[in-house]
Amino acid sequence: MSSTTALPNAPQGPDPCTGDEQILFSPKKPYVGTDVLVAVTSATHHDVRAVRLTGPVKSGQVTERAGLEGWVWEWTISPTIDGWYEFTFFTDGARACATSGFNALPSFGATAVPSVTATATLFPTVTPIASATALPTATAVAAPSLATTGVADPACGAAAGQLMRLAGTSFGVSQGTLNGSILFSPTTGSGSTAAAQATIYSWTNTNILLTVPSSLTPGPYDIVVITSAGSSSPITYKVGAC
Repeated sequence: MSSTTALPNAPQGPDPCTGDEQILFSPKKPYVGTDVLVAVTSATHHDVRAVRLTGPVKSGQVTERAGLEGWVWEWTISPTIDGWYEFTFFTDGARACATSGFNALPSFGATAVPSVTATATLFPTVTPIASATALPTATAVAAPSLATTGVADPACGAAAGQLMRLAGTSFGVSQGTLNGSILFSPTTGSGSTAAAQATIYSWTNTNILLTVPSSLTPGPYDIVVITSAGSSSPITYKVGAC
């Protein structure tokens, strides 16, 4: 801005407020740490050596220039914390002519620290003790049982090394489930004197396919199914002849 009015070089006597003084800020909503231009305007000239700006931060050196509609006095300030900043313009060191202010915003990117709200504890919190979980009750496994009818196939006469099938219940879903085995024990009239274990081909809970032990000679033998749950009652089977 320019003007042809010459600036006075000396005080012009009493310098009262005229009532048209205004305080302007640029920017109007500055961030903390940003330089703010404070400009006071008036149609009446005030001696630059007598004007003064007071506020929460130092205003520094004043500059005077002619404006479009009078005179302008300018200061540069820098807010240091966020909040309200209020400034007052004086014309003769004691007479307040105008007061105005602005809100300084937190610096860009700063995060406000939340206030801590104390919470009164009326009663201590009691953590309930977890109830004991009952251990599952072990289910008893039934001992194997050979069928009372149709227990063997063939019903008699399977020779040593031949296949035969046994029927019953509670054998276990597989041979390994209950560590099962089949034992042939000689009885009165058999030619063998030692018990022998059969070779298993397949094993289910109700059927077992096996090979008659190769060491057996023809004659009657007691057959027993043995698992980890117990032993079945024996059945007498004639090996090699009916």
